[in-house]
Amino acid sequence: MEFETNHEIIVRARRNANGAVWDYLAGGSETETTMRRNRQAIDSIALRPRILRDVSNIDLSTTILGFPSSMPLFLAPMASLQIVTPAG
Repeated sequence: MEFETNHEIIVRARRNANGAVWDYLAGGSETETTMRRNRQAIDSIALRPRILRDVSNIDLSTTILGFPSSMPLFLAPMASLQIVTPAG
């Protein structure tokens, strides 16, 4: 199935996960302060769609901590993946 919005992904994930797993994935620890601040930071960013632009020559490369990266995409470490998938 293809998803068109993040909301559709969240709805499917919530339907597929049991209550404890969903609470772990969607929640935060203790007072959830970090989770709330992260949400506020994301919500404060306004993205302006740039339509009908020439995208034939796009360069996403940058340096991060002095190391070149062809595309600034990183996966954060995540613990307890065994609760989501047996392969961890």
